[in-house]
Amino acid sequence: MKHLTKRLSWLLVLTAITWLPTTQAEQRIVKVSEKIASPDLQAAKKYTKQNNKTLSQFSKKTRDEVMSQSIYNDFWIYDSWITLLDDHDGDTFYSRFLVEFDVDTIYVEAPVYAVVYLGDAEEYEAIHVSDTFWVYGETTGDSYIVDSELVAGFRPFDYDILIEIYDADTDELVAFSDGFEDADLALVSLESQNRDIYRETVVVTAHAHGGSILFSSLAFLAVMSGYRMLHKRPTASR
Repeated sequence: MKHLTKRLSWLLVLTAITWLPTTQAEQRIVKVSEKIASPDLQAAKKYTKQNNKTLSQFSKKTRDEVMSQSIYNDFWIYDSWITLLDDHDGDTFYSRFLVEFDVDTIYVEAPVYAVVYLGDAEEYEAIHVSDTFWVYGETTGDSYIVDSELVAGFRPFDYDILIEIYDADTDELVAFSDGFEDADLALVSLESQNRDIYRETVVVTAHAHGGSILFSSLAFLAVMSGYRMLHKRPTASR
């Protein structure tokens, strides 16, 4: 019985190891849609057009680099809002979220585009470049919504969100906001969809010589068995 239990423990350890996720960097994949918040704003809808900018044109940025950016006073982000949508496994980390922001300007109207970043403890990485849209003075009807689904490559973490606004005519950075400027953009609990999966607990019963061994949560027991065997002190032979 003792030898059978030992063999079963090693078998479970080897099985658990094959289930462990790869340590290689997973490719980040994000599915994004966007729209103007007010559907009755026909002028803004008319002037929204596809942007030819790509994510590769916007490099990663440290927090210090973001804070040292120089901007114009002609544009500003009046406010921003985050709406968390999908949490399939119930762990309070969401795989889909909306970012809505209201850009104001001193001009009667102006074309701009936005770049949305996610930041961890070290740096921000761009996840979306928006289409070109128009803002109109200080009106509240021209706010813009970016709907992001994190498909893969994002570990569970309290991310900070950075929004940058660029002049569509000159490609110059004219405004930005992050968690230091707006608390809504700070410590947003997110993870990718391939991690946001509900899993049921599997119970396996193994019988040996009339006895039974109940394994509840197979992966947990396998890891614990391996740990104990690696740290077991040698005993003197009798």
